[in-house]
Amino acid sequence: MNLANELALLRSQDKTLFEPAQLEVTQMALNLLRDSNLAQGALGPGDRIPPGDLRTIDNQVVALESLNEQGPLLLSFYRGGWCPYCSLELRAYQELLARVKEAGAQFVAVSPETPENLRRTRDDNELSFTLLHDPNQRVARSFGLVFEIPEAMRSIYQGLGLDLPKRHGSTVFELPIPATYFIDGGGTIASAFVDADYRERGSPADFLAAIERQSA
Repeated sequence: MNLANELALLRSQDKTLFEPAQLEVTQMALNLLRDSNLAQGALGPGDRIPPGDLRTIDNQVVALESLNEQGPLLLSFYRGGWCPYCSLELRAYQELLARVKEAGAQFVAVSPETPENLRRTRDDNELSFTLLHDPNQRVARSFGLVFEIPEAMRSIYQGLGLDLPKRHGSTVFELPIPATYFIDGGGTIASAFVDADYRERGSPADFLAAIERQSA
């Protein structure tokens, strides 16, 4: 089953996992985010990536531009290991990781979650690529991806036992729009997928094809 089918199946299961009122609030929040046009204003093809510092699972500082200096970069911004849609996407890229490397690129996933939570995500999903913490979401913010979580959604997250500020090592209720970027070796975005609906993700196979075309 490919990622699109897995995401569709998970989306259908939401109706049995959440109360109708929770689903209604979630849809309202998605509509507000979509109407804000934040996704349309995010960085896209032709834009150059901004500089920014991230942190490894071992809490070491790594500059985004230094990652790109190593060659083409497939960069994924995800919400957190608690998000089942994000976990599905991360595992899908793990399956293609060898081919991404063979094409001369590297895959890196960035989240607001602290290094401790990144480690848990890595282990739970058996991932071998690099996961990076984005302190205060500065890098995601520079890409135009960060939004404030509506109050009604905060209550739902808290009801599920998700203390997002604690998981982020922060004091604010913010998340990134999930997004994937293929960045060429010169620091320019070659292709991107950004969608305000966190249940939608770009096709890993399409990004792999873009990498392979550039390396041919």
